[in-house]
Amino acid sequence: MSNKHNVRCTTDFVYELDKIEKVLNNTVSDLNNYIAKKNKKNDNLSSNLFKNYNTKNISLKIYQSEWFILGVIHHCKNMINYYGLFSKGVQERVKNTNANIVIMYSPETQKLLFEFYALINLGRICLDNLRNILSPIFKTKIHQLPKSVRGFISGSTKCPIYEKIKKDPSLLYLIDIRDCVVHYRSLAKNDNAIVIEEGIDIKKLENSKDISNWFGSMFKASFRKEKDNKIIVNIFIPDIIFINDSRGNKKLAEFSFNKRINILSQSMQFTRSLACANLESLLLLKRLDYPKYFYEK
Repeated sequence: MSNKHNVRCTTDFVYELDKIEKVLNNTVSDLNNYIAKKNKKNDNLSSNLFKNYNTKNISLKIYQSEWFILGVIHHCKNMINYYGLFSKGVQERVKNTNANIVIMYSPETQKLLFEFYALINLGRICLDNLRNILSPIFKTKIHQLPKSVRGFISGSTKCPIYEKIKKDPSLLYLIDIRDCVVHYRSLAKNDNAIVIEEGIDIKKLENSKDISNWFGSMFKASFRKEKDNKIIVNIFIPDIIFINDSRGNKKLAEFSFNKRINILSQSMQFTRSLACANLESLLLLKRLDYPKYFYEK
């Protein structure tokens, strides 16, 4: 999870996303060329691994998996832009003042959340789509494989991709927060933003009608002042989304923000983990020349 105080320049993020995109493009191109050559030779890959699949359909699924990740990267880049505009607006209002609360008109905040909503939903689709990429390496028939990544998580398989997803806190958090905003809580908000200086006793502000609206949302915005009049702006998302009650049933947690999970840093981590899962799936598809794995509920 991305919750450290380390401050990174957003240009570093853009550079990293460009590198991910380049690696993904090269991997997809290499794999499809590999499949095409193997298919022409009619060797083990086409006769064993893909004997029940049309190789043209497999290539299409590979390109589709790339498209999902490219979409995630696109939304993450847009988030970087809107986060920068939001931060600049806060900094301009706080600089050279003693203000500890900022209430400002900020359409960028809405746009940032539009992009975040799109990113986590496309990320979830990307995880669900791994089933289509990896189905040739499963002995279990495709119609018996779960259509949702949650089915793989709750079931049992030795496939290393799903084993890794089960242990990746970032991807598990993505699945939870996506389910939350789709089924439980909305990210919808107006075009105003309230930003509070770190260290302010929030309880003393709860009597304000305007401020109280700030507490029920899915995110919290804050700023802190550092040396040389430097202003650091953060937007935090909840520490945990779901908990289990005494009977073991999942329920929505009471949101807290103590872990300082920054929305932009976490979205970068989502993108890294999603790209890694897809790239490793493509490489596994290339490495195996026969169906190997089973799935059990």
